[in-house]
Amino acid sequence: MLVIFEGLDNCGKTTLVEMIKDYYLNLEIDVEISKEFETNIGKELKKWPKREH
Repeated sequence: MLVIFEGLDNCGKTTLVEMIKDYYLNLEIDVEISKEFETNIGKELKKWPKREH
């Protein structure tokens, strides 16, 4: 199974992925996590200029 999460910075993606990973590991199901911008949307978002707060 492949699951992809995309979203803005600091929207909770990593937290959600860690929760899901822990859930599957508790069921003794192997989990592999990768943080890559490989989708077209991810590549376009990466090009956007950073905004100063």
